[in-house]
Amino acid sequence: MKDAMDRDELLWKTIKVVHPKTKRILSKEENFSMKFGYLKKATVLHQYGRFKEAFLTIAEGAILVKAEMAKLKEIEEKNK
Repeated sequence: MKDAMDRDELLWKTIKVVHPKTKRILSKEENFSMKFGYLKKATVLHQYGRFKEAFLTIAEGAILVKAEMAKLKEIEEKNK
């Protein structure tokens, strides 16, 4: 059980995600900072009453999360 957890943790830390729009390879740190940046931008837009733009900004962050999860699923299936 512990070995599987260590393997999963290592896999999560070393994953490289391709940004869906720019096709640039993002490290885990870049991916996290981009997702956090989208969330922060959406928060500011929401505070200023720009709800549609805030929603679209969150959707951009969700695209990154979706790409990350697809990559993890692909790696897990390959390891089975």
